Amino acid sequence: MLALGGNFKKKPFIVPATDEEVLFLYKNSEIIEKYYTISNPKKDIVENVIDKFNIQDLLKFHGFTYPKTALLSDGFETDLKLDYPCIIKSASAGDWKNEKSSTLVGESKAVVVNDAAELALYFEKFKRISPRLIAQEIIEPAEGGIFSFCSYSDRDGKVLHGFVTQKLIQYPEGFGTAVLCQTVDDNEVYELGRSVIERLGADGVCETEIIRDARTGKLIIIEINTRHWMQHRLSTRLGVNYSLLDFYYRTGNDEKVREFVGNANGRPRNFIWFDDVGFMIYVVKNLFQPRKCKLREVWRNKWEFSLFSLTDLRPFWGCVWQKVSKFR
Repeated sequence: MLALGGNFKKKPFIVPATDEEVLFLYKNSEIIEKYYTISNPKKDIVENVIDKFNIQDLLKFHGFTYPKTALLSDGFETDLKLDYPCIIKSASAGDWKNEKSSTLVGESKAVVVNDAAELALYFEKFKRISPRLIAQEIIEPAEGGIFSFCSYSDRDGKVLHGFVTQKLIQYPEGFGTAVLCQTVDDNEVYELGRSVIERLGADGVCETEIIRDARTGKLIIIEINTRHWMQHRLSTRLGVNYSLLDFYYRTGNDEKVREFVGNANGRPRNFIWFDDVGFMIYVVKNLFQPRKCKLREVWRNKWEFSLFSLTDLRPFWGCVWQKVSKFR
């Protein structure tokens, strides 16, 4: 990577798409930045926001609600002051996104445990793949109550542009990732998301996950992803390509930044985003349950895809082949 970087007249631009990549670039930034421009958040954001345990104190300090969370370690006390059932997961999402971990946890971001004894069993099982495991209370979302505030902010955390998406389908169900979401004009979610980013001072591309609690109706912050996210492609529907905006911002092209933000045409409505291959697989698995596939919402909205493009089919078919190869 370093040898390749020295061959360019201008510094190439590196865009991390996973937490592991963010952490790698952060830990090696001193030498990498000699050859590349890195799309990475500030030091304190990397250290405190990516970690699902550390973030709770930061959010609490700024007056935001986050699920009760306990850090687990060898010999941990079974009385964690958490109600059961709760979930166990890694404090770093990247620990559960590799071949070794997938054999133990599958594609889920968390596992539900029903009592202290079961929590202890899962801890022994998962500590081999994750050095920092946490137990966290479960927030049951109200119907249609899972949102993301997608945003781009400057070095001080001021939001230059943002919009809200509502998760329609996630896979695996319960604690998976979005395979289908739609844009919504929810001012309460928008203002909370904007306030979180600006108070924390998070810079660059961010995706703030927010849940409306089914019991209380309150909005609760679930996590903040300080990196490029597939749903951010919806920003192109507003005339603000976040990835390109990020390039101009971090390479000091302020004129282009002002042009991009100035050309924004409001919050999006009636757009739906697909995880192309993930949605296809979900539809096949639920072929006889069309309501679960949200087909009515699909036909009502304009479409935006994660990979599919008429101008270059290679990313889409490459992903299809990758998924099919797992079953060969």
